[in-house]
Amino acid sequence: MTTLEVPSSRGEVPDRRTRSILPLAPLVLLSLLARTVEGAETVVSLEFDDGRDSQYQVRDLLLSYGMRATFFINSNLLGRKGYMTLAQVHDLQSDGHEIGGHTLDHANLATVSVAEAQRQVCDDRAALIAHGFRVMNFAYPYSAYNETIKSIVAGCGYPTARRVGDLSCASCPRAETIPPADPYAIRTRESVRDYMPLTTLQSWVTEAEARGGGWVQIVMHEVCDGCGSYSNTLSTLAAFLDWLAPRAAIGTVVMPMWSVIDRAPPETTVACTPRGCSEWNNGPVTVSLSAADHGSGVAEIRYTLDGTDPGGPTGVSCTADPCSFTVSAAATVKYGARDLAGNVEATKSQAIRIDTEPPKVAITSPRNWSLVVGTTTVKASATDNAGIVAVSFFVDGRLIGASTTAPYQVNWSSGKEGIGIHHLHAEATDLAGNSARSSTVDVVVGPSF
Repeated sequence: MTTLEVPSSRGEVPDRRTRSILPLAPLVLLSLLARTVEGAETVVSLEFDDGRDSQYQVRDLLLSYGMRATFFINSNLLGRKGYMTLAQVHDLQSDGHEIGGHTLDHANLATVSVAEAQRQVCDDRAALIAHGFRVMNFAYPYSAYNETIKSIVAGCGYPTARRVGDLSCASCPRAETIPPADPYAIRTRESVRDYMPLTTLQSWVTEAEARGGGWVQIVMHEVCDGCGSYSNTLSTLAAFLDWLAPRAAIGTVVMPMWSVIDRAPPETTVACTPRGCSEWNNGPVTVSLSAADHGSGVAEIRYTLDGTDPGGPTGVSCTADPCSFTVSAAATVKYGARDLAGNVEATKSQAIRIDTEPPKVAITSPRNWSLVVGTTTVKASATDNAGIVAVSFFVDGRLIGASTTAPYQVNWSSGKEGIGIHHLHAEATDLAGNSARSSTVDVVVGPSF
């Protein structure tokens, strides 16, 4: 059972011992935490730059409000004095927060060589990925960029890059557009500073709401009391989130950056063994679901075997890649994936056809102990719930022919067998691979004149 902890209405960070706990189904929780951008007038992203160790204390605060943020990390600074450890950043990702790239050493990309800029951006992303982070978006240190740097960022595999500023002047728009006009120069208000009161952060949101909404990114650095000009206090942030949370009712929602940028759901493919998914099987089938997402990454695959919605309470959540399970009886698998940005794939279905019953087959002509002379037509009836592949005919254990369509029959040159008693039987094979043998029919082959 997934739970959502509800904050107090007074503005302080609630104590874990006194929080209310509400049970939520997985996709209900998803709808609260990651509403679609299309349904929201104003989207607020909480973004923390540089990976400072003071940011780790916001983990419990964000969890208490069910909010997800974006943390832009300099990989070479992990674990150094004043910065979060690798384990702490993993904690944030496990909570559902986004981890973004910010160069190896917080380099000013406009003041270094092109080769160094490429190293700072590409090697940083590669290092974060090697550490197990799902890295989608980039933030320019010092907001320094130009067309060359934008090309480097794109070449390193980032679909977007964010600067700071451009929305703070009196005549500037109050929010970035969704999607942004330039994905490699995403605009924000100025960084949060120590002299900014709670009302300033609130005004950034209300001004955007008043002018038709859009994307409001709150860029923060240190979270502490009096530790630097680029800081805000935990109490101010808590009060801001307490004010912000109920605004979901009017269409103002909180999303990490990748939930705003990544609009496409993942795609899931299905494979079945020992035969293909469209084939009949005569035993258990191993079903493998594989999902791919070109944005934030796959969060889970959900499936059911009883024909119900995989997003519902009977849906099974699977995070393995591929997601494999065994089906022992005929069933319809319904499945779909969700990505980390909250996009949900439209439900797909695959019928798994399992037939363990052999077909029924009988020789209908000639009759038992008939006298046959010369060329004789041997006929058989065959039925099966899956379908007949072929009926094979045998004389004295020797194959004399096969038929794949009804009426099932072959011509037999009985004279070649020699005068006397001979034994006929038929074998039917169905689409699932089950086979059955008919009762034996004895016939007497007479001389031909």
